[in-house]
Amino acid sequence: MTTTPHLALPLIAAAQAQKYVTHNEALFAVDALLHCAVKDKDLAAPPASPAEGDRYIIAGAATGAWAGKTGQVAALQDGVWRFYPPQAGWIAFVVDELQLYHFNGTAWAAGVVAITNLQNLTLLGIGTAADATNPFSTKLNNVLHVGKTVAEGGTGNIQVKISKESAAKTASHLFQTNFSGRAELGLTGDDNLHLKVSADGAAWVEALVFAAATGAATFGAPTVTAAAAASGAGLRLPHGVAPTAPVNGDLWSTTAGWFVRTNGATQQLAVYNAAATFAGVNVGGALSGATAGSFSGAVSTAALSATSGTFTSTLSVNNGAELNVWGPGSPVRLRFVNDGTTGYMQGAALNLCGIGGGNTAATVTGSLQVAGVVSPGADNTYRLGSASFRWSQLYAGTATINTSDAREKTALAEVPEALLDAILAVPIGAYQWLDSVARKGPDGARIHFGPTAQHVRDAILAKGLDPERFALFCKDTKLARVARTRIVTRPVAPEIVEVEKVVIEGGRAILKIIAEERAVTRKVTVEDENGAPVMRSMPAAANDSGHDTGPAFEPLTAEIPVTEEIEETYETFEPIAGEFVYGLRLEQFYALLGLAIRRKAGF
Repeated sequence: MTTTPHLALPLIAAAQAQKYVTHNEALFAVDALLHCAVKDKDLAAPPASPAEGDRYIIAGAATGAWAGKTGQVAALQDGVWRFYPPQAGWIAFVVDELQLYHFNGTAWAAGVVAITNLQNLTLLGIGTAADATNPFSTKLNNVLHVGKTVAEGGTGNIQVKISKESAAKTASHLFQTNFSGRAELGLTGDDNLHLKVSADGAAWVEALVFAAATGAATFGAPTVTAAAAASGAGLRLPHGVAPTAPVNGDLWSTTAGWFVRTNGATQQLAVYNAAATFAGVNVGGALSGATAGSFSGAVSTAALSATSGTFTSTLSVNNGAELNVWGPGSPVRLRFVNDGTTGYMQGAALNLCGIGGGNTAATVTGSLQVAGVVSPGADNTYRLGSASFRWSQLYAGTATINTSDAREKTALAEVPEALLDAILAVPIGAYQWLDSVARKGPDGARIHFGPTAQHVRDAILAKGLDPERFALFCKDTKLARVARTRIVTRPVAPEIVEVEKVVIEGGRAILKIIAEERAVTRKVTVEDENGAPVMRSMPAAANDSGHDTGPAFEPLTAEIPVTEEIEETYETFEPIAGEFVYGLRLEQFYALLGLAIRRKAGF
């Protein structure tokens, strides 16, 4: 063996001449490799002006004096470059990176991977010094915890666990400003989840507590009482007197009811009544939804509008008020009215249109499907269609049933012979409907059979009888659809306001200016049923002498919509003077025709 196994130091052979040469070579190697600290590891060629003793780890694709020496340790010794091939396990400190590297048998890699665990350390500081109070201390800008994947032998999950000795101890996160506490979140003194805040690090306020047993949330209370936990109490508002200087977003309750501060005004959400119950939500202004949503609950309001939404429970309209459904161009299409004695639905045009269909009665293209019985509001009172606006066809599985109960009729009387003779004189022939001929042509229009109303009328008149006395002959005034105008009151168009909103995009919180619609309202004093202003108590004020003067009162106010009067156009039906539509009840005509034939036949 001529060299040592690890550093390849040359050995002096027996009876070797010039032993000092071999000895010096070994010393050069020891000097280069012992406490190895290289200046750089990213150079592929020697630097222009190296100093004696400079060491480098040669980068890939080496050139010049370093050609073919990639990965080796190069040291400038005695004015020449000497090269030392690394072996697995060598460690070198790279000065320009302040980083330890090790040779893994193939290449130089960062770090010293041989250190796989650290156990039972008493102090550990990262970026700062640890002490006895804070034995694990870090001074960083970011901390990342990543779950070990299944492919790496883990579960893919990650949990950060903080465990305390007993329920009476504390396990929490304390948030500080310049080492002074401002907020604390955790199990502080019990097993409920507490959120505490402080303005100075000394005086703390219990802002929110979640009960461990029930999940009940308590706001502004120091503890969750046993009674609250047992009842499963949910959201608890601060109760007492109104805040002296409320800001937008404040929500509180007093003996008078619930209140909220919004848009610089205080609104009362509910009124406490003598029955010891809250009377419900009363909205004085416009309640509007700009996007699709669901209003589920009883709402009493002066004006309620929804661009798109579903009311899933009672929608109340006060006595004398209206609920209007506005159509394109703002005309009222449907009006629900409560006049104090009865409620009714009023509409200039209630249209059922399919997708792409028109929105007027003349262009209805949709359908009404009912999975049940359709019944009129009163028996034998209302018609389906009219002489001027008819259904084109009626499809049914069986024929219609007409009531023929003898208990609802007078006794059957003899039919005058003159009427039977008139019926026998009525011509019965084939015909085509003129509108069908106009649409399909003479060859396309279908041929029908039967009498005409005018022939029946003339035949009866010829016998000296009045045709309008008999129900088989119908004469109805012709109606026309006409447009009319009227003055209606409605809320003015909402104003567009710009508000600041924090929007989460791509994991970032961005402050944006958003344009929103807001109902135009005005503030009015709330009155009772007798017209007197409703007063509410305010925090007691002190007089100049410093004595309490007792509670103060101020009128209760509400925001109501600003309205405007506009002229709207609506459609209605009116009679055409001197024009009629004639018809027959064919079942009666053919009953009389059959009776006339029977008499003529002698049976």
